Amino acid sequence: MRNLAILLVTLASCAGEPSTDTLAAASLEPPVAWAEARIVYPPQLSDVAGGLPLLVPPKMRPIVGRQFIAVFTTRPTGPFKDHQTALLVSRERVEPAELAGTNGGMLMVKPDLVFTPDTEGPFLNSFLTQRMGKVAVNITFAPGQEGATFYAQLLVRDPRTPLQVTLSPMLKLVVGNR
Repeated sequence: MRNLAILLVTLASCAGEPSTDTLAAASLEPPVAWAEARIVYPPQLSDVAGGLPLLVPPKMRPIVGRQFIAVFTTRPTGPFKDHQTALLVSRERVEPAELAGTNGGMLMVKPDLVFTPDTEGPFLNSFLTQRMGKVAVNITFAPGQEGATFYAQLLVRDPRTPLQVTLSPMLKLVVGNR
């Protein structure tokens, strides 16, 4: 499609003034949307000994049509153990707010969707899987999602807090075509 638009614009420029049909064909290419995957840390962390859930810096960006993988850990260092977890996902970011009973943990997403990981099948075989203290998000974004922004935060069962949960940093994704 892009090559066709370039060819039409080139032909039109050789023939004089471009026609409106040529300009319309050239504008069919979707606008550039730059992909972004960023870790956002809260202004304060849960006050617990032994470490908190982490988000491993993604090695890729969320580009339409390509596989994107993000990995959270339930603890910062091994040996990793499986803990009950839930992935909180939203299309809008909220101001960080302390979640009561987490010793200062900050909720940074409006949990519009809540997903629990698959703990039975092969690791990375579905959208959300968990093995040996690692939780992987595995997704391929469809055409038309360019420019969409998603926010995600992992909630981990943790007996060290009164509410029995701790929170990871937030993952911000902007889906792009570049």
